[in-house]
Amino acid sequence: MVVGIDTSKAGSAKWRLNPATGDWNTAANWSPATVPNSPSDTARFTTSSKTAISISANTEVNSIQFAPGGSAFTITAPPLLALTVSGAGVINTSGTIQNFVTAVDVAGNHGMINFTNSAIPGAMTAFTNNGQLLSGSLDGWHSIL
Repeated sequence: MVVGIDTSKAGSAKWRLNPATGDWNTAANWSPATVPNSPSDTARFTTSSKTAISISANTEVNSIQFAPGGSAFTITAPPLLALTVSGAGVINTSGTIQNFVTAVDVAGNHGMINFTNSAIPGAMTAFTNNGQLLSGSLDGWHSIL
């Protein structure tokens, strides 16, 4: 018997207009129903009824793209989890500032947003880092307009 790799839970996708929740890692929130969580994946955002998005597992993508005329999103990395962008970076053509947040809990645990390889934060993005500075991570509030 040959056992294949299950790729049904990973792939490039677009955030739905009316997702059930704000959880990045829920496949039903994406079209097609897959979670962008691979160094080769692209997460695309246009307009949506849910714009506060949080990862619930360590997540890595090649790029995050915001389409022209899209909603203003806030993407949060909660304590102990990391969002890593490892390729093309954030590409924002929405005309709206897109927000990224690292959250911290009462124990001092923090989330992380990492840019690796050639990835860059891109234009019209704002970063609020509620954690501490780590190598390769952003420190404090950072904005690229």
